[in-house]
Order: sequence, then C-alpha cells, then structure tokens
Amino acid sequence: MVYLILAGVLLLAAALSFTAYKVMVGVGGGPIPNLKWLAVGIVAVLAVTTLGMSITIVGSRSVGIQTSFGKYRDTLNSGFQLTPPWSATEEFSTRVQYLDLDGEKDGVQVTFKGGGGGTVNATPRWRIDPDKAGDLWKKYKTFDTVRDKLVNSSAKDSIRVVTANYTPNEARSGEHLRKVSSQVQEDLAKSLADDGVIIDSISVKGITLDQRSQDSLDKIVSANNDIERAKAEQERARIDGETAKIREREGSLTGAALARYCLEVVNNWNVDRNGALPAGFTCAGGVPFTVTNK
Repeated sequence: MVYLILAGVLLLAAALSFTAYKVMVGVGGGPIPNLKWLAVGIVAVLAVTTLGMSITIVGSRSVGIQTSFGKYRDTLNSGFQLTPPWSATEEFSTRVQYLDLDGEKDGVQVTFKGGGGGTVNATPRWRIDPDKAGDLWKKYKTFDTVRDKLVNSSAKDSIRVVTANYTPNEARSGEHLRKVSSQVQEDLAKSLADDGVIIDSISVKGITLDQRSQDSLDKIVSANNDIERAKAEQERARIDGETAKIREREGSLTGAALARYCLEVVNNWNVDRNGALPAGFTCAGGVPFTVTNK
C-alpha cells in the first residue's frame, strides 16, 4: 500500500513536469530543459524505489510470509528474495521457542483427582513447522499471536487435562512428575500437530498446592508417619520380648545376675562424662539402677 501511494505520487509529478515542458515548447517559449530533466529524474527515483522495495531479506532459521493487500501469497525461505514491491513480508521464526508458565501470574491453575488444586510450573519447548507456516498465518496473522493465543492456551489445557488424573500426592512425587511431563507433551503435540506447531519437550519444574490440598497432604503424611512409628514400636517390643526369653533361658535375669550387672555399671561409671550417680543410688535387692531414699 505504501509503495502504491508513493509510486502514484511520483508518476503524477513526472507527468505534470513533462506536460508543463511540452506546453512551454508548444507556445513558442522555447524548450525548458529543467522541467524535462525533472521528469526524467522522478522516473529514475521511482525505478530505484521499486527495485529497493522488491528486495526482501528473510532471516536465518525463519520463513517469510508474503502477503498482498492482506491476503496470503507465498512462503519464502531465508535469504534474499525478489517480491512484488507492493507486497509485505511477516517473518515466522523456526527456532525452538521457550514458553515460561511459571509463578502466580503465568503458572497453570489445576484441579486434582478427588478435589483440591494447585499451580503447575512448566516450560514447553516448541517450534513452527516451516511447511505449515502459511496456514498458521492465515489463522493467526502474527508470530506473537501464535505463541500467545495458540501455544500458550493449548499448553495450559493439556496440563489441566493430565493433572486431573492424579491426586496431589501422586502428582508431586518424582516418579509421577516425570509421567506428567511425558503425558502433557504427548497430549499437546497431538493437539497442535494439525496447526503446524512441533513440541520438542515439556519440563514440569514443580507443583505448588493450594492451602486445602497442602493441609490434606500434611494429614496423610502425618498418618503414614504414625503408622510407621507404630510398626517400629511393635517390632521393637517383639525383639525385646524375644531378648527377654533368651536371657531368661540363659539365667541372665536372675537376681544375682542383675546385681552383678549393676555393680559392673557402677564400677565403670565415668563421672567426668556422665556426672555423679544420683544421691542414694544402690543396687539393693539385685535390681539395677534403683534409687532409694535414705
């Protein structure tokens, strides 16, 4: 559009200059060289402008979308290209792009299986298929719109769909976190394949739970800890019981044996390290470590 306006102005100026020259010659005023050469100069400027606006340079690892009057015309490879001077070119990069879905603003809000929610922080890595760049332009017009309206929204949808199959505890575990990343990549690649967007990888960096989910998870962890503690205490009681039976069979639980053990402890007591024995301590009655009041 800019070229057409500029070309129209230059052609009009050249035509007026040449007409004025012919008129001056026709009325006998003699030739007016300045007007003649002015017209020639304007035509030369138009020719140079046309050539300059016909050369298009497409950056490396990019494709150019050539349009005329708002309509798609062709997809250009990188390098120097000759195009009609009235056409325009929009560059679409084919490099791998990084989309940061992170933090309170850009993180993905999700709902887990069984209730509760959280925020998933992830980084999709994607690129445009050069063979389908023209179709992308027809739908979205600019590269930024492809990134923001297509890839961004599709990535968030895939993350929500996949994480809905996991409980908060499952989704945050190392094993399932890798599964979440793999499944999101598969789902997103499938949904964007027809649009000409290739998904190289998805990195799920972490999941932050909301307060409700965190409280529920804390209760589960606490309950599991209580169970493990109870199992440990049962095992310790069983071992103590077995040990007592062994000692009883060996006669090491008789009064005399206990008294002897008590005396050995007293004889080997380290005052500097353990402090003095309690006042009134005695091995009376053959029971070790019995404190008697005097």
